[in-house]
Amino acid sequence: MFPERQIVVRTEERVSYLRIPKAPQMVVVTFLLAFSGWIGFTSVSYFLNDQILASKNGQIVNARLAYQSLLDEVGEYQRKFIGITTDLEENHGLMLGLVEQNASLQQNLSSIEHQLKVTEADRQAIFGARQRLKGDLDNIQDNLTSITSRNYLLQDNLDTITSDLSSALSERNAALVESKRMQRYADELESTLGSLQTAQIGTVDDLTKRTDSNIESMERVVVMAGLDVAALLEANQDKTSGQGGPFIAVPDGVPGDELRTKLVNLDTRL
Repeated sequence: MFPERQIVVRTEERVSYLRIPKAPQMVVVTFLLAFSGWIGFTSVSYFLNDQILASKNGQIVNARLAYQSLLDEVGEYQRKFIGITTDLEENHGLMLGLVEQNASLQQNLSSIEHQLKVTEADRQAIFGARQRLKGDLDNIQDNLTSITSRNYLLQDNLDTITSDLSSALSERNAALVESKRMQRYADELESTLGSLQTAQIGTVDDLTKRTDSNIESMERVVVMAGLDVAALLEANQDKTSGQGGPFIAVPDGVPGDELRTKLVNLDTRL
């Protein structure tokens, strides 16, 4: 695969031979393969870094949406809490009124029982009034029982809402911590990507300079051989039949525009 080759160099009337042994050919081919592998590796790494960064940005947006949803739920729980507190205050005032009415009825009942001892006729009248008062007392007692049950139910609802509010606040804090962690991770990725791009740009610039130097050396050798560089390039372009894949335009303003431009420039020189 690597036979010894000879290059014939004619200078005026002298003819000399330049031998290219097997070892230099293998070194050149190995260098070209390693260079091609390195170019492929850095290109894949660059695009993978873009995909990872886009994925992390999506996770940050989702975390922010979840945080906003939790804030809305917390506001709803706070409104329910205020409504239940208002109902408790109204029921408390009603209970105080019923207690005062009960005390007044008790006093009336005591007064009637005292008057009952005076006369039998008055006692009969008082007995009827007492029965009516007892009925009123029973109704008041039933109302007090109903209001007490309602207060217990409102208290249970208040405890449930308080527990839900605590859970929502805990979830909101956890989402906030996760959002900050994701933001720090995104910043680290951006810093790493910037360092990688800087290193790649420096490498591409060095390769471009070395390629320009090799082009100048090749042109000097061709000129020394008595050949026309422009004619050789034009003839080589006429024989070129290779074609790459479909063109996929890259949007402007994305990270790596400078590196991409330098890679295109290096590819043109190569």
